[in-house]
Amino acid sequence: MKLSFKSYQAALLLASASSVLGASHTASEPCSTTWKCHPVKTTPTLDADHSDWADVEAYTSSLVLISGTEYGDGDLTAKCQYDSENIYFAFEIPGKYRFSATDNHLCAAIATMFKVGSEATYTNMGGCPDAISGCADGVPDTCTDYRVDIGAHWELATTEQRTLYPVNNTATAGTGNDPIANKDDEYAVSSYCRFDDDDANAGNEWAGAWAHTSTNATEGEDGTYHFEMSRLLKTPSSMTDAQLTAGQTYEFGVAYWDPHQSNETGWTAINHYITGCASKWIELELVSDEGDNSAPAAGDSSSSALGLSSMVAAMAVGSVVSWM
Repeated sequence: MKLSFKSYQAALLLASASSVLGASHTASEPCSTTWKCHPVKTTPTLDADHSDWADVEAYTSSLVLISGTEYGDGDLTAKCQYDSENIYFAFEIPGKYRFSATDNHLCAAIATMFKVGSEATYTNMGGCPDAISGCADGVPDTCTDYRVDIGAHWELATTEQRTLYPVNNTATAGTGNDPIANKDDEYAVSSYCRFDDDDANAGNEWAGAWAHTSTNATEGEDGTYHFEMSRLLKTPSSMTDAQLTAGQTYEFGVAYWDPHQSNETGWTAINHYITGCASKWIELELVSDEGDNSAPAAGDSSSSALGLSSMVAAMAVGSVVSWM
């Protein structure tokens, strides 16, 4: 593998005019770094129909290339819930429809990233100095503290809209590779050192469904991509998966690949859009039943502007790719 459902047409038509997720958003700064994930009110059905998320607080973020170019079709809108076993995500990204059953690059793609190692950086997918240009002989022992969990790196060519692709422990035993839906569970220590989960306890604990709100599913038609996904809070592999606990805060990010990047060839691995103004982790807090667990992270308000200025200045002296 690479390194590199209820009928709801009416709901999708409504969503194309006014985002279901956007109805209750509160974190609306361009790269706000605090996102609160609350316990479930009603466990969502994974079918890419987001109407059952209407009462869940939303988080919004601009999507930015590492070069500083902002995604032109609009912001990411996202929601999060969790229960005793799973964490659930609903993502909406505006963009014109495109799909190919034979070429992932002509389809939209999405991924999430959790910090695992204590030294892992947001840019460069962990940023281990000893693997910054690759790791042909495997992950160096010195890079253990730079691991990041790349979850549900989902490329869509083998899938269909509004179809649930569940956790498949039989097909993915011993690996994060998903041979059916290609929603791979991966880890990395740098942009050029990334693998499907491969330790002794590895597996793929992600489920998901996707859809586009276009009426006719014709190429170039306006609308919004819906991604609805879940992952086990706890997995057998603490080496490659973030282990999630209510009441704790985790450093997190989202990446998106635009199938219209090139008219001929679609997206390229390096040119993907990421949250956090392409420079900062999101502090994803799993709020306990008792309420908020901590004060907002520094940089959640006026300091966001300072963070953006710092990012621009840093890029002026040279920045490197983050997710690949």
